[in-house]
Amino acid sequence: MDWLEKVLILLRWLPAIRMRRVAILLACTLLTSATAINAEEQVPQNDSSTQTELQSDEVFYDDQADCYFDTDKQNDSEARIDLIQNRFNTGICQATRWFDQLFGKTYRFNEDEVSGRVSVGLEYNQFEHFSTRSRLHVRAPLKNLNNRFNIFLGKVDEEAYISDTQPSLPGSFHDGIFGEDESWLLGLGYRQSKHKNKGFRYSVGLKLPLDPYVKVRYHYNKPFNEKQYMRFRQTFFWRTERGFGTTSRLNLLQHTKSGDLLRWDTSLTIAEKEIDGMKWYSGATLYHRLHDEHALSIQAFINGETDEEVNVRDYGLRLIWRRPIGREWLYIEVSPSITWPRERLVQEREMSLGFSVLVEMQFGDYRY
Repeated sequence: MDWLEKVLILLRWLPAIRMRRVAILLACTLLTSATAINAEEQVPQNDSSTQTELQSDEVFYDDQADCYFDTDKQNDSEARIDLIQNRFNTGICQATRWFDQLFGKTYRFNEDEVSGRVSVGLEYNQFEHFSTRSRLHVRAPLKNLNNRFNIFLGKVDEEAYISDTQPSLPGSFHDGIFGEDESWLLGLGYRQSKHKNKGFRYSVGLKLPLDPYVKVRYHYNKPFNEKQYMRFRQTFFWRTERGFGTTSRLNLLQHTKSGDLLRWDTSLTIAEKEIDGMKWYSGATLYHRLHDEHALSIQAFINGETDEEVNVRDYGLRLIWRRPIGREWLYIEVSPSITWPRERLVQEREMSLGFSVLVEMQFGDYRY
């Protein structure tokens, strides 16, 4: 039995409610593909005038296939998983191209320009018991506006995404340092500068169906030497449920002599509503690459809220083992944990053992 078969067997054990959510997620992908059929027919032919227009300084153009789909693999049973990934990527790419042409001309899109990931999994801990999760991240450029604009669609922890408190651990369902509410977000982003080490990023969007948000982020990266560097981000945000707020976030990174990476994260968040005082987080993570893209990381963390009944909400250790399964864009992640959570003074702080399993599919030129 190969890795792919084991994963499929594992997914069958997910509760029925999660399978319905996954089905809805895949159905949305098929709908985006169908919506983009008319857009595909409107793509201009590759004549000299179109070439001149597409290769102008205003819009970047890559002379590769436009949202392609390899029909030669449709009857190949061994490539079934490739077909799923290919159809998903093609549908999202065509829908993005259709949306972009609403702002002007219809441009060709290379599939790698539209990137993202979709994840499903199961999590258990003694404090909160079983939970099932799904995540979707899609990011794509909007060529008619400017190559600094991009569109974002995702099923994420909306509190973490808007307040910029996402974790450093790739793939993990622990999207939020403080909260894990799954919501659909649709946003439009703009980066002010192409400078890698500093600059502003702006984004506006909706928590679907109609709950707007706005955020502005300034980032500053400072390399001290070849093995040590710092990342700082200051994010200002607004949304109807929490009003105005801001998050300060600092990362210090150290490459060890053995090739490992040690990362320390700390963040402070304040907001007009739903936060008493200040939410805070601090954690250290050691990343270690094993072999053949296998990776192992161990994280120690602590978080809380200053004016809450219990100032320290949780602390503990988490181990994550991650490896590709059959394809370079398909991953499995296994994560045992040991934590000591507490929400009320009447509760005893007791050890909580946990375990999670996640399967992630990437598409396009996706990078964490």
